[in-house]
This record gives sequence, structure tokens and C-alpha cells, in this order.
Amino acid sequence: MTRYAYVAIDADGNATRGITRAQSREDAELALYEKELRDIQVNEKPGLLQLELTARRVKREEVMHLSRQLGAFVRAGLPLTEAVQSLARDGKTVRFALIERFCRILSSMVSAGVQLPEALRVATGSLPNLVYRRSLSKVGEALLEGEGLARPLAATGLFPGAAGQMIRVGEDTGTLEAQLVVTAEFYESELDHKLKKLIGLFEPAVILLMGGVVGFVAIALVSAMYGIFRQVQ
Repeated sequence: MTRYAYVAIDADGNATRGITRAQSREDAELALYEKELRDIQVNEKPGLLQLELTARRVKREEVMHLSRQLGAFVRAGLPLTEAVQSLARDGKTVRFALIERFCRILSSMVSAGVQLPEALRVATGSLPNLVYRRSLSKVGEALLEGEGLARPLAATGLFPGAAGQMIRVGEDTGTLEAQLVVTAEFYESELDHKLKKLIGLFEPAVILLMGGVVGFVAIALVSAMYGIFRQVQ
């Protein structure tokens, strides 16, 4: 098994770090997530016999994924340097589904002509997470006081820096509706990417389970046929 160094936030909100062993990076991340750790960052720690003399090649899938992320930021109007910095700050998160839902509903309401404070109230009420609803109610109060939307959202600490910057660009350029759509689509694609990776972790276990079920059924059928054969004799 490979050794991985990790940095994460525990259930009490404290930073923690350590070493874990797993078959792959995904296995390490999943094991840490099951220990209720969040904002997980994992790096492989090769042993002395595993040190490489040449740089590790980046997988084509990782390059394509990074290109899609940068493309979304550039389409949102962020300078390339800010886009790269945003990706470096985010790391990985489990909040994508909530952010995608919030941005998509808020965009739909604004495009329908609903005033932003009312649209924010409706989008907030659609979220199943109580923590988000409470924090976003304070965003609504700040919005009515003239603080805008992007700054109060960032102050909650619940939205990644990338989401805040996309919304800020929308406010600054008068294209908030369009930027909310871009933000929703970006986090939808990120969620799909992470779900595919998570499903990939369970595929071997599902195959083994199905194999065990098929084997059990086959043995049961053979045993039954053998019993009938003996009775006939």
C-alpha cells in the first residue's frame, strides 16, 4: 500500500494532518472522508525505492479536466492568472451540488424578472442544508443594506473562491444572470467528475459482490440437482 500525507479540517473545524495508507489516492480520500474530515488535500509520499529520477507524467484525463476548469473561468471573464489562483485555493469540496442548485435557481429567478432580494430568498429556501439557509439569510440582509451579492457570499465561507469571483464579475459587468449560469454549469460538471471517480471506486466491489451472488446461486442449483439425482437413484 502507498503512504499518503494529508491535510484536512475535522468535524470541530480544526486543521489536522497526518499519514495514511491506501491502494490509491482515491481510496485515501474516501477513507478520510468517512472519518468526517473535509477540505481534504492528499499527496503521495513515495518510499526510498519508489523515488523517480524523472518527473511524473500528467494523465491526459487530468489535463482535460484542468482545461475545462480554466475554460469556464475564462468564459466568466476572469483573467487567466486569477483563474489559476482560484483553482489553487479551492482544492476539493463536497459542496458542489448545493452551489449548483443555488446558482441555477437564482439565475432562473433573475432571468424571469424577479428582484434580486426576492430571488435570493427563494433560492435559499430551496436548499435542503440548514447551515446554508441560515448563512444565506444573512446574505439577504447584507444585500438589502447595499453590500452587493459576491462579498456577503464570500464572507459566509461556504462558497469556494471561484464561485465568488464569477459572481463578482457578473456584478461588475452587469451580467449577473449569465455568470450565475456559468457558475452553475461549472459546478455541475465538477460534481459529475467527482461522482464518476467515486463510482469507479465501488466498481470492483460491485463486481466481486455480483460474482459472489452468481456463485452462490450456481452452487445452490448444483446442490439441488445433485440431491434430486441421488433420490432418483
